Amino acid sequence: MEILEKLKEKDRILYIEMLFGVLLLFIAIYGIVDAFDYFGSVWMGHMGERLVSRNEIIPYWRGALVSCVRMVIVAFIGGVLTAHSALGIFGEERLYGPVGSAIEKVTSKEKRSEIQISDGVSYITAKLHRKKAPRTVNAFLNRLPLLVDNVEVYNDNVILFNFELHVEGENQQIIIKNREIGYIPELKQICIAINEERMISPVNIIGKVEEGDAGDLRLDKGLIIKPSMVE
Repeated sequence: MEILEKLKEKDRILYIEMLFGVLLLFIAIYGIVDAFDYFGSVWMGHMGERLVSRNEIIPYWRGALVSCVRMVIVAFIGGVLTAHSALGIFGEERLYGPVGSAIEKVTSKEKRSEIQISDGVSYITAKLHRKKAPRTVNAFLNRLPLLVDNVEVYNDNVILFNFELHVEGENQQIIIKNREIGYIPELKQICIAINEERMISPVNIIGKVEEGDAGDLRLDKGLIIKPSMVE
């Protein structure tokens, strides 16, 4: 299916972007260290020496300064690429803390609050509840779109699939009601209730199915989850 190929292509691009970003960071670190060697030479009394660059004779300190500035620019580009690809691959939930919280505040307003869950033929639409579990919802949205497999049904009432998010409990409940969607931190699973069920571990409720019936989805080939509507 076309959407599956797009998902795979997205992952490949992100990993290539991360490798390129890390490579730039290493190059920049090496260049900055080399530039500081120049400055060390100047500090040790070689201020009057000159370098030959592009057939021009320039002061030693100026060559060191130019090299250092160039490497700082390379480091900035490498850092941006690495951070962008890391967010796409791992999700912002790994960055919680002062930096992660700032990223979350800036990006959460732009996130989509509705998702579509499809088996490739039929689909359901769900609305996510950011107020009930904001950290879980934002971490979940940051991972979309995606393809999940190894989907199973618990007690004929709840669809379950493995989906690791680095979040803790948020307004948890042990009973998941009909059509609700939740995340189980202890089991690292997403659950979609076909009927009301008492779960074996507390659930972060993140949304509810608004259109369609989750019980009609075919689960043997996995599910595709993607954003549905912009807030």
